[in-house]
Amino acid sequence: MPEPLLALAPSDLRALAAALRTGRLCSPYLPVSVQRMLNGAIAGEVSAAIQELASSGMPAEGIARMLELLALVYESRPPIEDVIDVVTTGPDAHNLPNRDTSVVVRELFYKVEESVLVAGYAVYQGQHVFQAFAGRMLECRDLKVRLFLDIQRK
Repeated sequence: MPEPLLALAPSDLRALAAALRTGRLCSPYLPVSVQRMLNGAIAGEVSAAIQELASSGMPAEGIARMLELLALVYESRPPIEDVIDVVTTGPDAHNLPNRDTSVVVRELFYKVEESVLVAGYAVYQGQHVFQAFAGRMLECRDLKVRLFLDIQRK
């Protein structure tokens, strides 16, 4: 991972911050020292990242504060379920819950506020399905739209 600190859970970030503040974790930030608080598989990468911050002149207190802020940012993000809706539509397959495509699409298009990505391999009654979407695009001029469709030609 390019930035191992970004892969840590907020609880791990806070544990590292506390260890830095109490002196349980001090320079040089060796993997064996970090491994006392984190999974051994990532301890080497995390220790290297912390050592890099220290080598750039950041004191332990600054690193600790940065880790706490990162934990706070992660905890304040909305859950992915509140940001993205994944809906499958189409024929029922293997007991997967599917909804009527035209109902779902009209509902989603009516509610969209910032951006929408539509991916599909077949569009039936496209003019009818996308009519609500066209109206929403006229209402929200800043709406970001991406369509990935396989449009069959006769």
